[in-house]
Amino acid sequence: MGKINEIYIRDTRDQLGRYPNWPINQEISLGKIGYYVGRKATFVWETDLSKLGITIANSSAQQLMSELYTSENSVSISFDVDSSTGFSKAVFDFSKKRSVATQGHDVGYQVLDLDNLKTQLLNKISKGLVWDYNWVIITEVWIASGFTTLISNSSGSHSEISASTRISNTAFNVADFNLGLKVTQSRKMGYQGVAEKNVQPYFQIHRLTKDNKLKRYGLKTSFWGD
Repeated sequence: MGKINEIYIRDTRDQLGRYPNWPINQEISLGKIGYYVGRKATFVWETDLSKLGITIANSSAQQLMSELYTSENSVSISFDVDSSTGFSKAVFDFSKKRSVATQGHDVGYQVLDLDNLKTQLLNKISKGLVWDYNWVIITEVWIASGFTTLISNSSGSHSEISASTRISNTAFNVADFNLGLKVTQSRKMGYQGVAEKNVQPYFQIHRLTKDNKLKRYGLKTSFWGD
């Protein structure tokens, strides 16, 4: 099945059409440039747009809903009240190995102006910039005030996340650090990162092709193409 990070990256890429940041607390930014090593499902960052003399203003953060993602047909979630504490808890049961469940709290994203990016890239290249056409560029970054990642290690994996403060509804956002969340029970889990603060959980990449297209990698798209 591969290493946990490889499964996590490929699962998210194939289902959401974007890349998860791994490790989750790694600092990334718009305009970062490097290589995607497909067989290891990892990135090697080399430089960034600013170092190549290309400056593009970032968009202001666009707000999203608190997004909950689970691997297809392999994760069940229920909410209950812990009888011993009276606090709410979320129960995750995984029916397949290396299945993923994630949720963000106060998630927004920033993007680069792709038309401006392409124009500046082509202008620099025409003036002598040596460009590696295997490079990819981070063109979109998600920003979350809190983020939870759960990855199963077997078909019988189980994780419970409990709040340490009372909330009005049984259901809650499992990435909201204001609730004092913690793992109170787990079984056969591969990875559990709960309510990690101020992280960049996802990003999107584009690649400049030799026929002067900025091509996005996403769901059902050919990355290398023309």
